[in-house]
Amino acid sequence: MPYTSIPAFTTTPSRLSSPTTFSTDMDTFLSQMASRVSAMNANGTYWDDLANTIQAQAAAAAAGVNVAVWVTGTTYAIGDVRYSPITFYAYRRKTAGAGATDPSADTTNWALVSGSGDVSQTGAQTLTNKTISFANNTLTGVASTAFAIAAAVAL
Repeated sequence: MPYTSIPAFTTTPSRLSSPTTFSTDMDTFLSQMASRVSAMNANGTYWDDLANTIQAQAAAAAAGVNVAVWVTGTTYAIGDVRYSPITFYAYRRKTAGAGATDPSADTTNWALVSGSGDVSQTGAQTLTNKTISFANNTLTGVASTAFAIAAAVAL
């Protein structure tokens, strides 16, 4: 569903500046309200759909480099890589253990993967200076730390 423009009101009722036409102006204003509510609801759907698309693409990108989602309470070994369900960035475990704090908020136990080098336990993945395509949108040479922001902006 495309973004919908919200039309401007043709009149703004005012008891002070237009007391003789206030009642008519108010009727016009209220009759125009329904189309604005419909446009705002459509835009809410548009933004929800866009957010879901971005989330799905981020999850697909993380899955594409063989990184599983971080799960609270799970014990991880030093070097394990998981992606945050909050930021969708990959993080490498610095200490062995478990915890309830998302890797994006736990710099003591997790380090952000830079996007260059080994981001999985089984192979090397490099995201820097590569072309990343999402449907009709393409990002070229995007540093991994700007990846999620740039992807959201490009969509």
